[in-house]
Amino acid sequence: ATVIVRAGEGITPIEYHLVQKLGDGTFGVVWKGAKKERGRQDSFVALKILKATASSEESEREIKSLEALKVLSHPLLLLTQGYWMDGDPLVIELEHADGGSQKERLKMCRKSGMKGIPVGELLKYFREASWALDYLHTRQPQYFLHRDIKPANILLVKGRAKLADFGLLRQVAGDKSHTHTTGGTEPYMAPRAIVANTTCPRTELFSLAG
Repeated sequence: ATVIVRAGEGITPIEYHLVQKLGDGTFGVVWKGAKKERGRQDSFVALKILKATASSEESEREIKSLEALKVLSHPLLLLTQGYWMDGDPLVIELEHADGGSQKERLKMCRKSGMKGIPVGELLKYFREASWALDYLHTRQPQYFLHRDIKPANILLVKGRAKLADFGLLRQVAGDKSHTHTTGGTEPYMAPRAIVANTTCPRTELFSLAG
């Protein structure tokens, strides 16, 4: 198995044994990793490894989002546990979603013969994701826009839905009714967001409902 080594506290390195590929997107690959630290019980984490170089626009944008995340703390935001450079690629350690994504849950339900995720379960996920969004949208003095709300970015951790993938996170000051900014996945974007490159809390709620 492939092993990634991260410098730990003092002289003891931390090893991550890559167990299973969880996703492969345009900008990065996500792996399930077994985290091994001396003196601690092994645990599973998710490792997002960017495909771009550390000096690329994509990596710089991701690091900017990671720095912004440091001021955020909510039980329904997927926990980012650290990031570092492994040679050239940027590696991000995340909380492991044992239940996969809401998108994967839908596929599983349909494969088992159901029309979709059971209504009660789905409504629970919507409530939890909306609480996470409300937290981002009501921060003061500057609020946050996720800018890529979709089922693949709502992850299930021990039965709870958590908002994830903050690569397009944007900190915003001023009027919440409209912010000229691009970002998102078209099938889930509000028409206004596509036509006018305008994102706001209301367009993000549209994406969540879609």
